[in-house]
Amino acid sequence: MITIVPKRDRIKLQDSDIIDQWCRIIKAAAAYRKVADCESTFQRWLGGLQRLCSGNNVHPCMFDFISAIETRSVDKWKEAWDKRQELIKDKENFKRYQEIEKRILSECPNLRDVLDSSKGNAEWTNKLLNLEQAWNWALAKLWISTVSNHERYDRLERRRKELQKDIESALKKLAALKAWSQFFKRIDENTEQCLTAWTKAIARVGKGTGKHAPKHRRQARAYLMQCIPSIPAWIMPLYKLWETTEPKAGIFDAVIIDEASQAGLDALLLFFLGSRVIVVGDDKQNSPEAVGILEDDIERLASSHLKSFFFRREFRPDASLYDHAERAFGNLVSLREHFRCVPEIIEFSNHLFYNNTLIPLRQPPPDRLDPLKSVFVETGSCEGSGQRIYNRAEAERIVKQIKECLNNEAYNGKTMGVIALQGHAQAELIDRMLAEELEPKVREERKLRVGVPATFQGDERDVMFLSLVIAPKHQYRALTGLPDERRFNVAMSRARDQVWLFHSVKLEDLSSQDLRSKLLRFFQIPHLMVQSAVHEELSRLNDALRNSRRELGEQPEPYESWFEVDVAVELLRKNYRVIPQFEVACYRIDLVVEGQQNRLAIECDGEQWHGADRFDYDVARQRQLERAGWQFVRVRESEFYADRNRTINRIVHECNRLDILPVGGINQ
Repeated sequence: MITIVPKRDRIKLQDSDIIDQWCRIIKAAAAYRKVADCESTFQRWLGGLQRLCSGNNVHPCMFDFISAIETRSVDKWKEAWDKRQELIKDKENFKRYQEIEKRILSECPNLRDVLDSSKGNAEWTNKLLNLEQAWNWALAKLWISTVSNHERYDRLERRRKELQKDIESALKKLAALKAWSQFFKRIDENTEQCLTAWTKAIARVGKGTGKHAPKHRRQARAYLMQCIPSIPAWIMPLYKLWETTEPKAGIFDAVIIDEASQAGLDALLLFFLGSRVIVVGDDKQNSPEAVGILEDDIERLASSHLKSFFFRREFRPDASLYDHAERAFGNLVSLREHFRCVPEIIEFSNHLFYNNTLIPLRQPPPDRLDPLKSVFVETGSCEGSGQRIYNRAEAERIVKQIKECLNNEAYNGKTMGVIALQGHAQAELIDRMLAEELEPKVREERKLRVGVPATFQGDERDVMFLSLVIAPKHQYRALTGLPDERRFNVAMSRARDQVWLFHSVKLEDLSSQDLRSKLLRFFQIPHLMVQSAVHEELSRLNDALRNSRRELGEQPEPYESWFEVDVAVELLRKNYRVIPQFEVACYRIDLVVEGQQNRLAIECDGEQWHGADRFDYDVARQRQLERAGWQFVRVRESEFYADRNRTINRIVHECNRLDILPVGGINQ
C-alpha cells in the first residue's frame, strides 16, 4: 500500500492524523466496492427474478422477492424466503404423496379412489394420522375374509361329498365282491349238485296239485336241507320256509323275524329253528287278524297240552309273535329313528302313539309335495253296515283325485296307495272303480294298491289316499280301542311324501275321543309357527345380551355359547323360527331353522366347541345326518364376526332355496 504513495509524501505518513485519514479513506473505498458488489448481485437477482416472473405459472412469493430487492426491505425478503422454504417443503411432501399414491394404486386401488373423491375433507387429517393402524386392521380383516371364504369352503365341501360318494361306491362294490367271493368258496361240489337237484324237484312240483307233488316236495326239501350250511342267508316268507326246511332245532345260526307284530301262532316254530332269534316288530301296529279261528278252540288245546305252562292263556288268536317275544325275552331295544315319512306326516303317530319318542330323520327334497291334504266330500253318505259299509261319494272323489295326480307332473314317478279306514267294502269299491278307469300297466307302474291298513303293513308308498268312510246321519261308534289305534297308526305311517284324507264328516260331528276326530283335527289345524313365540325368544335373548356377562357359562339355556346366541338373534330378527340344540338321532345340532315343510341345520364352528380335534367327529356326524336328508350350513366364528350381514345372508339364501319362510313372511 505504501508503494502507491509518492515518495515526497511518504514522510507525512508518520503523522498519526494522516494515517487515520488514510485508513478512513481505505475503509470507505472497501465499503464502496462491497456496496457495488452487492448492488451488482441485487441487479443480477432482480434481473433473474424479472425474467422468471415474465413467464406463466409463477408463485406470488417470487414477486415479493422483486419488491424486497427494489425497496431494499429485509423483512419483505425474509417473508418471501420463508414462504419459498414452505413451498419447497410442500413440494417434497407432494412428491412423497405421489410416490405413496402410486404404491396405493398398485396395492389398494379402492383406497386411492376414496382419497381422490374426498380431497380436502378435514376428517382425513385424523384418519391419516391413524392410517397405519387402520391399514393393519384392514389386512387382518382381509386375511380373515380369505381364510373364512364360504365359497372356498363350499367348493371343498362339494369336493368332500363327491369323494365320499366315490368311497361309498367303491366300498359297496368291494363288499359285494368279497361277499360273493366268500359265498363261492363255501359252495362245494355236493352243494352245487343238491341245488341243481332242488330246482328240478321244484319244477316237478308244479302247481302242487299233482298226484306225486307231495313226494317231489319232500325230495326238494331234502336236497335243500343239504345246502343250508353253505348258503349264508335265506330270505323267505313263512309258507316258503315250511315248504323248504325240516323242523329241526337250531338249523339256522340266527333267525331274524321282520313284521313280527303281524305273525300269529303259526310263527312260534321260528323260535325252535334258530339258535339265536331277533324279533322285529311294533306293538302299536296291526296284530294278527286270525279270521275263522275260534279263541275257544285254542284255549281248549292249550288246556290239554300246556297244563303246566303258566302263560298258556296268552296263546290267543290276536296275540302276535312280537307279543310272545316281548313277554319271554324282555330284552327290548327301541329303534327311535324314523326314516320313511317326512316329519309332518309321522307327527300324528309320534304324538298320539309313541309319546313323541320317534326322531324323524327323512328330510324332503326342495320340490316336495304338500305333506297333508284334506278334502271334504259334502255329498258323502254311507250304505251298508259293519265291515260292509261304504261311501260311494268318497270313493268317486278319491278316484277322480288319483286321476288328477297321475296327470300332474309333480307326481311323476310317485307310487300310490289307497286305504279305507273302516271295513273292506269301501276298499273293494275303490279298487273296482280304479280298474274301470285306469289301465293295468298304469297301476303296475305306480304300484297302485287298494286295501285296509293291514294290507299295507310293512309296505310304503310315496302318496297315500285315506278314506274316512263314515258320514252324517249314519250310526257309528267312536273308535277308541287298541285295535283301532293300531289301524290308524299303520294307515298314517305308510306315506313317504304326502297323505290325502277324504272325509264326509266335520269335527263337530265326532266325539273328541274318537280317533277319526283326532286325525281330522291333525289335518285341519295347520302346524304353523307362532309369531309370538319368535318374538318371545328374541326378547329373551336381547335381555340376556344386555344384562349378562359375555362369559362362557353365562349364556341363556340351552345355547352352548354366546356365538350361537348371536347367530340366533340375527335370524330371529328376520322372523325365522330357530330351535337351539336340536336333538336328532343320538346327536344335537347347534341351531335348526324350521319352516312349515323343511328344516335347515346350522353348525356354529367356534374354537371352544369345534376346534381341530373335533373336526373328524363333526364331519362324521354331518355325513350321517345328510344321509337322512338334512341340509347343513356351517358358520365359522371368525367369518360371522368379520361380516355378520354376509354370513346371515348366506343362511337366508339357503332358507329361500329350501322354501323356509320367516313366520308369516315372504322370502327374504
